[in-house]
Amino acid sequence: MDVLIILSIIYAAVVVPILAITVSWIILTLVSVDSALSKIADGFKVVDRQTAPMEGHMEANNEGLSAIAGGFRSVEGHLVAADASLGKVADRLGARQPLP
Repeated sequence: MDVLIILSIIYAAVVVPILAITVSWIILTLVSVDSALSKIADGFKVVDRQTAPMEGHMEANNEGLSAIAGGFRSVEGHLVAADASLGKVADRLGARQPLP
């Protein structure tokens, strides 16, 4: 019985310091990660502050580009219709040539 007690004490004497060192290392790593994340968050705040004046301009750009996109969709529809009509004419004239 005395042997088991002595072995348990030796085991605890080995395991407890290892656990303490491991937990300390984890805490130091978490502190380091916290510091890095704080720097990243500060960087995002700076970017947000510096780009805030552009918000109104970007909304105007988006509206203008949306109008242009609508125009391109309209042009696409007209080109598709013209292609279909010209394809029918080419078929009747026997002038359709295969695409390369």
